Amino acid sequence: MTIDITKDMFISIMNDIKTQILIDRKCHDAFSIILPNDYVTGYDYSIIYNSYMNLIKKAFNDNHRDSWIDYFMYELNFGEKYYDGCAKMNNGTIINLSSASTLYDYLIQQNVS
Repeated sequence: MTIDITKDMFISIMNDIKTQILIDRKCHDAFSIILPNDYVTGYDYSIIYNSYMNLIKKAFNDNHRDSWIDYFMYELNFGEKYYDGCAKMNNGTIINLSSASTLYDYLIQQNVS
């Protein structure tokens, strides 16, 4: 079984994950003010988030330790911290991870090669 994810779908997924992370950070900040010792609400989005991430990584065969999807999301803050040369292939070729669109192109290229 293969999972076909179009470029538009991938970009939408990345945008949804980014939006969810931003909302969760705001919720965390609010909870820390109104419930500084919160052990009651159990607010946790990680169950659906982890499933979503596992699915998208599997679809692009990017479920290894040095995941490009993880790097794009966390280290590059969804491409906002990208600069030429921050990501390179073993042969020194620069990988453009400035947007979800360019990440998609790279992942597709790697899975076709």
